[in-house]
Amino acid sequence: MKAYGGFEHNLQSLRIVDVLENDYVDFKGLNLTFETREGILKHCSNKNALKIRSKWERFIQKKQPSLEAQLVNFADEIAYNHHDIDDGFRSGLLTFDQLQDVPFFNEIALEVKSESPSINERQCMRATIRRMMNIFIMDSMSYLKQNR
Repeated sequence: MKAYGGFEHNLQSLRIVDVLENDYVDFKGLNLTFETREGILKHCSNKNALKIRSKWERFIQKKQPSLEAQLVNFADEIAYNHHDIDDGFRSGLLTFDQLQDVPFFNEIALEVKSESPSINERQCMRATIRRMMNIFIMDSMSYLKQNR
């Protein structure tokens, strides 16, 4: 997309909810709150913030978005990082053996296998990824509770 000015998925998502969705007679978009729209942008680059300066000055000034937007961003990162592992495995770019070289993955996979000795490799992969996601989520919640 370089020839067309590049592509920024967060800006495109905002464009969809602000302009392209056209279900209402009185306004374009979905009429979302500022906080919801800010959550869609999550982490806008300075270059892109300059394009939409009027409403998103906080990104230019490097101020954090709302707590809700930060939490959504964190949850999104947990989800897509773990799904990337599954995508790599399903595409054949990553093998189960290669992933077992990663200590965190291997520890969880061994637990899964010991609880279900007849589990096949794909089932083990899915169960391991689910447990890893759960560990990230529960550790995050524990940390937040301790540091309120």
